[in-house]
Amino acid sequence: PDALGWRADAPLDVPAALGLDAALEAGRRGEALVLVLSLLGDRPLSALTPAEAKIAVSGLRRAGLVAEARALAIEIALSAGL
Repeated sequence: PDALGWRADAPLDVPAALGLDAALEAGRRGEALVLVLSLLGDRPLSALTPAEAKIAVSGLRRAGLVAEARALAIEIALSAGL
């Protein structure tokens, strides 16, 4: 991990990320939420890469879940020790 606790070697869930864009473009909000949860997985938030964190937070925001996106961003920052 770097100084913020990010792991550069953690794999990005590309299929979930690609599906997220498609779901959002088609207005499938529920599917987008499920894909964000899939991207997060069952690991601690501190294990997310910066790219994964960005995709998850922006996906929630783009789905209209602004308060949830903000809460997730705060939780990610706190888990990274910010």
